[in-house]
Amino acid sequence: MNVKFFIKIEFGFFVYSNQLISVLKTFSRKEMTRFHAFVQSPYFNKHDEVRQLAGYLNQVFPKFNEKNCGRETIFQYLYPQQKHDQSQLAVLFTYLLRLLEQFLIWENFKGDTTTHQVLLLSALRERKLYRYYDKKMGKLEAQLAKTSIKDSNYYHHYFLKASEADQYYNQRARHETDHSIQRKQDYLDNYYLSLKLRDACEMQVRSRILRVDYQTDLLETVLAQVQSNVPHYEQFPSIIVYYRIYRMITSANDAAFSAAQKEVQTHIACFGPEEQRNLYNYLQNYCIERINQGQRQYLRISFDLSREQLQKKLLFDEKGYLSQWYYKNMVTAGIRLKEMEWIRQFIDDYKERLHPEVVENAYTFNLASYYYSVNELENVLELLVRVEYSDIRYSLAAKSLLLRTYYDLEEYEPLLSLSRSFVQYLQRNQLIKQERRQGMTHLVRFTQRACLIKTDLGFVARTKSQSEFERLRSDLASTDNVIYRDWLHNKLQELERLLQK
Repeated sequence: MNVKFFIKIEFGFFVYSNQLISVLKTFSRKEMTRFHAFVQSPYFNKHDEVRQLAGYLNQVFPKFNEKNCGRETIFQYLYPQQKHDQSQLAVLFTYLLRLLEQFLIWENFKGDTTTHQVLLLSALRERKLYRYYDKKMGKLEAQLAKTSIKDSNYYHHYFLKASEADQYYNQRARHETDHSIQRKQDYLDNYYLSLKLRDACEMQVRSRILRVDYQTDLLETVLAQVQSNVPHYEQFPSIIVYYRIYRMITSANDAAFSAAQKEVQTHIACFGPEEQRNLYNYLQNYCIERINQGQRQYLRISFDLSREQLQKKLLFDEKGYLSQWYYKNMVTAGIRLKEMEWIRQFIDDYKERLHPEVVENAYTFNLASYYYSVNELENVLELLVRVEYSDIRYSLAAKSLLLRTYYDLEEYEPLLSLSRSFVQYLQRNQLIKQERRQGMTHLVRFTQRACLIKTDLGFVARTKSQSEFERLRSDLASTDNVIYRDWLHNKLQELERLLQK
């Protein structure tokens, strides 16, 4: 084998720069075992030394470190009686890398049983094994008829089948009516429309984020085609769903959202899990935009959509964990909607679905948030004082919750102490975004001022307290970017009633 192989030498071994090792590091134990079996097969590989290399890497998996995978170590394992020859080892790595690429191709391809069957039909047709061909075609048609997923790939598979059936018809040269070419065109149209509309939705979203203008040739023709035949295309989920999603994104009105939501909820089972997540994300992003515009009714819609996703197990990652931020967002939204009983149950039920590394902090903080919302403030203190948050987002949220709890409990000395340390934390931590830092600082300053006015009542002239209060209320009204502004408004209303007694 005359193969050139370039290796970057780093600390005496190539664990970090070698492509083969970098891919194998991503493997599970099961995948590594399958790759080892793949390399041992004489059908795919006839080189004994490459088999030995694969066997060694399988043996040390997953410890691909300097000790196990140094160049000298591997060479001595393979050639114990020879002097080190890097070029000889490089050739083996190159050949094994090629086998690895073939393995990855096969692993991704093996799940596409429809394409397998179509290729088999093609081979049978070329060999004129027509009786066998007819039998296999019947099985493929039965297999496709049982398919519940009707995304764009569904029409692509039917197109491949119809295309093969049309070639079969041409090869046999029968003078009889055959509809395979018409079916081929119909499925091709459905596949094209599905894919065109799906990509059009994604292009709309990306263009807003990346500020890129995409070419959308023929899109207007596609939209006009579906618009003029909506009743017809309602029987094709992957067309009508993305058509409604596209209209929702581009028109941005409540009617378009309702139509899109209806189609998604009606046809969601026709899509695979990943595509289901994407469809719900389109709806959720629309809701978030409306919530940010002050349309509170969309908070309820978004919350209900999240519960649907939770019920369909769409919020869990590939390892079955629920994101701590989904967990937190569900609690926050539920509290705002006064879904207290459901939220309390949710916090406990899904605690064990959080990743072990974050479960303690996430559970503690969200339980504290719940207790604050039901005015069980002593429980809030008990939870928050025992946890030190390393994540900035949790740290900010926990400190602001503790600040409000101290105020509500009239624990003014701890509040003033926390205020000082909180402001220092905000000033020193450079990872906090400026807008967030400013909003939190305003919360602390205004809370501190309200606290001082309240503690001075009865010790200073009422006119002075009233003057300080009016200045505080005016400053709050004229200041942008104040986190928990509504809470501060409520506290000032309470303070005003005290001043009026």
